[in-house]
Amino acid sequence: MGENTATKNFTEAFVSSSDTAAQSSSMKNQIGRATSLLDALGAVSKWQPFVILAVTFLASLLLAAMFTAVAAALANTFAVLAEITGFLGFIVAISVLMVGFNAAGIWLSDDVWGRSQRSVMASVMAAVFTSHRLLAVLVLEFLFFLIFILALALVFFICKIPGVGPLLYAFAMPVGVIATPTNQPMPG
Repeated sequence: MGENTATKNFTEAFVSSSDTAAQSSSMKNQIGRATSLLDALGAVSKWQPFVILAVTFLASLLLAAMFTAVAAALANTFAVLAEITGFLGFIVAISVLMVGFNAAGIWLSDDVWGRSQRSVMASVMAAVFTSHRLLAVLVLEFLFFLIFILALALVFFICKIPGVGPLLYAFAMPVGVIATPTNQPMPG
């Protein structure tokens, strides 16, 4: 009986020490994630991304002003050419803004993820070569959302059919509410 009690006490002590080790490991992971978050907040003290954003804004403003001046000068004589020039100016100014914002984000993400820091010019060049991908993802996301909304509208339109409509609506409404993307964080 004494030997069995000693084994039981040893087992309980071993299990409680392994639970403590698991809790300690979990705590270390949580502290590591919190440190990463605090490092991300330290990005406010970096001046390079702010310079990138300021130069981007000024360059975009200057390009928009130049294209607007050219379009205004052409407006009286060549109206169609003025409209095309204005549209091209808008596209160029928005493209410069997108590349500049992307460059600042690349520079900050290198710092936050602990990668070797790129120069400002290297960040801008990386943004030039990756901004089209970002634009493509945004366009695809918009198209998928549009298709989803149109399909949901079609289902709700079918719900207007007398007899079958209310039964279909009983299923379509909850599924539509759950499936519609929101900005709310997921629970858990």
